[in-house]
Amino acid sequence: MKSATITVKKNLHVPLPMDVYQRLKVVAEIIHRPVTAVARAAIREWLLARERETVKADIQRYASAVAGTDQDLDPLLEKAATEYLVREASQPWRKSGLLRRSRDVGYEGRAPRRRS
Repeated sequence: MKSATITVKKNLHVPLPMDVYQRLKVVAEIIHRPVTAVARAAIREWLLARERETVKADIQRYASAVAGTDQDLDPLLEKAATEYLVREASQPWRKSGLLRRSRDVGYEGRAPRRRS
């Protein structure tokens, strides 16, 4: 027997400045979605961005607090990361965004061959 999942939604009345509403409406028309769906997605993305910023700030605070202690980054790991970043920076085809996701890279770090 399948169990039904109930999604609870709350309504939120948010008066928007006309320019913001017009921008949402333009995007909604372009992507063929209701303005409310675009607004919902924009709010969700904004919240995720705030959460990422919070996590980043927490990590920076922690790293500053433990810098130079025995909890600091392992020297071998730091060396490996630095070498990796230098190697990545020396490969312009990677920086160009041609290969953005790891799944786009073959086993030996090269782009997979395209089948015709």
